[in-house]
Amino acid sequence: MDTLIIAIADDHALVREGLAAVLQLFEGVSSVVETGSLAELEAALVSQPDIGMALLDLNMPGMAGVESLEALQEDYPAIAIAILSATETPAVARQYLAAGAVGYIPKSANNDVLLGALKLIMSGGIYVPPFALQPATEEENAASPTGQAANLTDRQFDVLSLMVEGLSNKGIARELDLSESTVKTHSSAILRAFGVDNRMKAIREAIRRGLVLTP
Repeated sequence: MDTLIIAIADDHALVREGLAAVLQLFEGVSSVVETGSLAELEAALVSQPDIGMALLDLNMPGMAGVESLEALQEDYPAIAIAILSATETPAVARQYLAAGAVGYIPKSANNDVLLGALKLIMSGGIYVPPFALQPATEEENAASPTGQAANLTDRQFDVLSLMVEGLSNKGIARELDLSESTVKTHSSAILRAFGVDNRMKAIREAIRRGLVLTP
């Protein structure tokens, strides 16, 4: 497993210190950088270009909602950004995940959940907390041009769930005991059902709709 430098962006020193202690137990993490505001995080990303992931608190100084996440992604496209928040509202979690966050980790999560989420993200998956899997509201569905219904088969849902875990077509084929060509066929059907042109967009749309299960 490749090593990773993680930046923690949270204005509470005790939260940062506790997280740093936990993260340094993970063998894939080489070091942890602590910052207390959006401005401090951006300064760290400039001064330490080897940072590969940021854990971003939603309520620290400088944060302005999803727009701040999108601005960070535009300015630092190589950085994986996961949200770390005390807010456990399904619509909020889905909003940030759909906007490009690689995970939404509640502050109430225990250490095992945190490290499991980190492992999933480092393997190329997206961590979706269980509370975010409630059905999307009518307001959320109305905001999506494709609506709620996906009309996927049970097998296509199986493939979709493994996509979220970061598995390749080959890995999905091995997991489900299917041929790789069959998995490709299912993957293409999933993309068509969501009206998107790549698997990451399909994953984010499925998360937004609450259609996938956490690993």
